[in-house]
Amino acid sequence: MLVPTEYIIGTMLDLDQKRLRSIEAQTSHSDTHKMIEMFNLWLTTTPTASRRQVLETLRKSVVSEHTVADKYEKHLKVLHETNYRSTSPSSEAVSILQSNVQSLNEALVSPVQVSQLLYSKRCISEATLDEMERIDQSRSLDDKKTTLLTAMKETVSSDYWKLKDIAIVLSDVEGTRDIGKEMVAKYSKT
Repeated sequence: MLVPTEYIIGTMLDLDQKRLRSIEAQTSHSDTHKMIEMFNLWLTTTPTASRRQVLETLRKSVVSEHTVADKYEKHLKVLHETNYRSTSPSSEAVSILQSNVQSLNEALVSPVQVSQLLYSKRCISEATLDEMERIDQSRSLDDKKTTLLTAMKETVSSDYWKLKDIAIVLSDVEGTRDIGKEMVAKYSKT
């Protein structure tokens, strides 16, 4: 007896035998439809399975679905390039800010003054400004810097256009002038 390819795929993907038989028993569906249904079942029941496992299974000599595997691999490469290699303006803005966080942390001598300027440009929330202005002896300068830098990152993450405003404010402050100018220059290139 010849075992259908889609059943072999289902077995190789270690699908539940009862569910596999019910898919195989569907006489009104084509083999391709059954195979797709098995892959969908596998994907929903095996959330930890790697994409590589799918490709390896498709390419096994018993299955011999090289065309499908090649198309799937090509799709994965395009997906990877889109998600990880291309830089959107927003990810570029976050990257520009992130690359300057350490130097900003070292250069910020008056985070309260900078927070007031950033608030006037609507680059941080009123709650952040209030937190920065609170006269709290238990909060160190480092804590205030961290609070301000975190607020700046959140702002740029949610609205990348604000990076330019942040950079302009920083370029107007003595201690962060060079960093701000560098950020403006990098931002202009994006």
